[in-house]
Amino acid sequence: MTSLKVIFIEIFRKIRKFVFTKDFLIFLVFVLISTCFWFINISGKKRSVDIKMDVEYINVPDNIQFLTPLPNELKVEIKDFGFNILRYTFHKKSPIIVNYNDFLENDTLLQYPLYKLETLVKSNLDNSTEIVGGLKKLNAKYQRLEKKILPTKLMGDISLQSQYVLSDSVCITPENIEVFGPKEIIDTLRYAYVMPITLSKIDKSISLKQPLWEQKGISYAQNEVLVHIEVEMITEKHLQIPIQCINKPSGVYVHLFPSVVDVSFSVGLSHFNSITENDFQVILDYQLLKNNMTGREHVQVLSAKDFIYYLKVQPQEIEFLLEEN
Repeated sequence: MTSLKVIFIEIFRKIRKFVFTKDFLIFLVFVLISTCFWFINISGKKRSVDIKMDVEYINVPDNIQFLTPLPNELKVEIKDFGFNILRYTFHKKSPIIVNYNDFLENDTLLQYPLYKLETLVKSNLDNSTEIVGGLKKLNAKYQRLEKKILPTKLMGDISLQSQYVLSDSVCITPENIEVFGPKEIIDTLRYAYVMPITLSKIDKSISLKQPLWEQKGISYAQNEVLVHIEVEMITEKHLQIPIQCINKPSGVYVHLFPSVVDVSFSVGLSHFNSITENDFQVILDYQLLKNNMTGREHVQVLSAKDFIYYLKVQPQEIEFLLEEN
């Protein structure tokens, strides 16, 4: 191993000694002069070379689906002086912008006129540059898609920290979205599903962007939606609600003991003051009472509010006495 190291050191010394000799420096000068002469020579003559140019497409309608892809770059044979050729080789040109509205359409094929394409390419080249070959028509098979407006729907599992609730339903923006696809697929769709979300033990409001569920052959007017989850703490509230007897015929009196019950429930802080006795009904059905020989019956509590939790009533069972006039 030591002898090998000595050999490498000796070789390095000889190379270093040679590089810094007068003869080697003279050699480098001649190489540089030769390179300059070569560059001057090629700069004064026109030469041909193939270059690649990126292509971007604008104003493509959402209901257009390409069955064969349009090229993302063009390969063009150009002719110009050597200096310009070098610039094309090392300097990236701006992309060619192709407007969909300039395509010629028939039932299944799109064609971009060659003369328009040539004009676009020339606008990205120097005046001295000639296009000598390689430029071809832009063609693509396509189909028009059906459009349908569908409601967005969230999938996933969302759980909240203890003592927290949703202050409102989960909000998805936009609520409805345009969906494009073949008729046989579009007709089977009922919702535009959002990619599943899994969130646990949430204790604060959250807003996040979420992509839509990808389906083969289906595209959307936009690929993501905003999901907002409004979370707040809950507190307990008590109300005294009078009992109502329903389906009672005239001439019959129903005496209730007690006639008022205590309704307790949990509600988010933002809704605490807005909940009143008018948001509840505590009822007894006379049809149940008339056949009840025990003189006791369970009350039923009704409320149309979605943001009421852990509803309880006390007492759950009351006494009653029927009296006919």
